[in-house]
Amino acid sequence: MSHLLDVEDLVLHHRVPRTIADRVARRPARVVRAVDGVSLHVDRGELVALVGESGSGKSSTAQSILGLVTPSHGTVRIDGSAIEGLGARAMRPWRRRMQMVLQDPYGSLDPRCTVASIVEEPLLIHRLGGSAEQRRAKAVDALERAGLRPAETFLPRRPRELSGGQRQRVAIAAGLVLGPSLLIADEPASMLDVSVRAGVLGLLRELCDSGETGILLITHDLATVAHYADRLAVMYLGRIVEEGPTRTVLEAPAHPYTRALMSSVLHPDPRERGGRVVLGGDVPDPGARPDGCAFHPRCPLADDGCHTTDPALGPVDQRPAGHSAACLRPLPAGHTTTAPAGRTTTPDLAGRAETPDPVLWPDRRNHMPGGTAGTLPPADPGAVPDPLPGGTVMP
Repeated sequence: MSHLLDVEDLVLHHRVPRTIADRVARRPARVVRAVDGVSLHVDRGELVALVGESGSGKSSTAQSILGLVTPSHGTVRIDGSAIEGLGARAMRPWRRRMQMVLQDPYGSLDPRCTVASIVEEPLLIHRLGGSAEQRRAKAVDALERAGLRPAETFLPRRPRELSGGQRQRVAIAAGLVLGPSLLIADEPASMLDVSVRAGVLGLLRELCDSGETGILLITHDLATVAHYADRLAVMYLGRIVEEGPTRTVLEAPAHPYTRALMSSVLHPDPRERGGRVVLGGDVPDPGARPDGCAFHPRCPLADDGCHTTDPALGPVDQRPAGHSAACLRPLPAGHTTTAPAGRTTTPDLAGRAETPDPVLWPDRRNHMPGGTAGTLPPADPGAVPDPLPGGTVMP
């Protein structure tokens, strides 16, 4: 049985024009590897999350899948039919089945248009919906599915009259009005408040649970992924470095980069926070990809082999089927240990138990509900009190 979306070895390279200085020095043209061999799939009723730092190539991957940019190489199939390289006319029927929700609801909606015209526009472009009354009925239905009820009260409004969450729901409704099989959501909740974010992401989860739509969710928030995604793909410098069922990957990450991303997520209970994994430097330049493993300049586990060997994505020992990583030195499967006083922490990247960070983990268990008795060190009489978030020091 074919997947709803099947991407194989997708490549998107941008050739940078040479400057006069480059020509005089006879330097070759630089090639930016925005996407460098990505393979993934999405099934109906499934929400797959693509995560990674800014500059990892997540949005470029989405644009290549949708044909918004022409990939340099690779295959993109929808229900088994290859669509890469199709012209605008041949691509139009496929675009009805693939829609995208952009990151910024303040920039993606035309401020001059009403909600009704925004949601009905895809129907006009694809010449669907029949009469004006039929198009209006479809727009109302899409808005209702997106959680804007009663929809009739929103139709005459303009984006400036809506909140951020309502704007994003209008963008989702415009994507749903054509009844797509595949929805690609590029950071759909990054600009929203936490409560509004939960509603938008819950809506995407409901669309998947209906069984008719598959969603590729692009995000950098692993806390979001843990609650809503079925599978997780971690992307670094244009490649997927780890992939598998969400719970499996988050409970036992195999790639050091995934472990570092997880350490950046704060746990609501300070007693269950592990130590931080701080990576040195920034994401390397996609136009000057390091030899060997692309992560080795920032990896604390890198050895000589990592400098020369570029690992391929493949199964990992002691991991369930479907969990794969591109690493020569994957992390051990059992990574949870018991720390003193009932706290749990995770081992560092070398497999040793971490010492809780004194900044993140002061010994204040006697101030925590249910904590064991303990005492705080006496305060320094000459110490300056901690400032409040606004910068005011309390006496």
